[in-house]
Amino acid sequence: MAAHELPHSIDERGDMVGLAMMAAAVTFTTGGELYVKCSDPDDVKQSSCISYIIGATEGIQTGVIAGDPEHKAGLVCIPGGTTGQQVVDTVKAFLKDNPKYRPASAAISIFGALRGKWACPEE
Repeated sequence: MAAHELPHSIDERGDMVGLAMMAAAVTFTTGGELYVKCSDPDDVKQSSCISYIIGATEGIQTGVIAGDPEHKAGLVCIPGGTTGQQVVDTVKAFLKDNPKYRPASAAISIFGALRGKWACPEE
């Protein structure tokens, strides 16, 4: 079997069982888990918090840019010149002030925070 081919059965590649078990164990980070990281003064946890928020924000912005420019209502339109720190501060404040959203995925919580602050204008 070539390196780029997928195995046709577990017998062909015994480590597929371990890979499948790892994939089944993957869970999404919740807003609550992100809030705990963002609230911890530890430098490593702060770095993780900031990286997660900025990465999710870039993903959200990519979706806005790639989408239909005529239909942005309900999306996030972060103005030019907004700093990464402003984005992080907005998300941290949202998670602190809105504990009811913490059980949701962190990405959804981040979207809610950004949309609350920088919603695209209605059409």
